[in-house]
Amino acid sequence: MSKKNEASVELRSTDESTDDFMQLEVVIKNQVIGKLSHVEGERFFNVENYSGKLESARSIEDGVEMILADYHLHA
Repeated sequence: MSKKNEASVELRSTDESTDDFMQLEVVIKNQVIGKLSHVEGERFFNVENYSGKLESARSIEDGVEMILADYHLHA
């Protein structure tokens, strides 16, 4: 038998977000597993993974996928 383990992923804006700077936390089960940040006018998003590694992504979706992949490797 296989066990289904469903968890919803939330994106929460942080208090550090401003008009020119956006920071989002990626949250699963009330645990922050990574952060995305973007400065207006910049091409890429900065991604901080669950393990603390910093990377760049082309979109929010790509960044969330990177964070989830890292989280599932280390969780």
